[in-house]
Amino acid sequence: MTQGLVCHMITSTYHQLARVSVIALAVFSPLLCNGENPKALAKKANAGNVQAQLNMAYAHATGKGVTENPKKAFKYFKKTAEAGVDFSQYQVALCYASGYGVPKNLKLAYAWFQKSAEQNVAPAQYALGLCYKRGIGTPVNNRAAFESFHDAADKGYVAAQTEMANCYTEGIWIAKDAKLAKEWAEKARSKESLLSQKFWDGQFGLWPMGLL
Repeated sequence: MTQGLVCHMITSTYHQLARVSVIALAVFSPLLCNGENPKALAKKANAGNVQAQLNMAYAHATGKGVTENPKKAFKYFKKTAEAGVDFSQYQVALCYASGYGVPKNLKLAYAWFQKSAEQNVAPAQYALGLCYKRGIGTPVNNRAAFESFHDAADKGYVAAQTEMANCYTEGIWIAKDAKLAKEWAEKARSKESLLSQKFWDGQFGLWPMGLL
């Protein structure tokens, strides 16, 4: 499954921030978009149909076809996350990080970012790096932060590439290296990385700055 998110300035409440990435769920919501009756969709979702659960998560998060309900949106995100859907694992992490539809819990946010990162989701790897760097839901671990940023940066995630440049500039876990710092900074500005970032943004929406 494809995924993605980046570092853009968004000023809003935490709940609004968490909803930004939810818009991308439309990509995974053909049943809802085809006008299936919400009650029939809910029945499928409650019977364990993962696609229907994704549709219901999107519907309740955006108010499309049903009344907007953050708690129900989280409920369905969680079901699909537990079924192993990498996108949903990331959404659950954002919900816990922001308190969207569930009490804010940074330890659980970290745990779900980790699950999604293990499935090679670049935005989750970047978020995991922030958790390690800032001690969010887990102790500060500069080595793990560097490795997580590197994983995301290798996938063309611009915010992570910028973090790599900072690591080499400031000597965070790794020895200072002006040449490598410059190389990562240039990668973050390259046409290839911007195109890659567009791909990630298209799948996940914009990264809500200030959430972590």
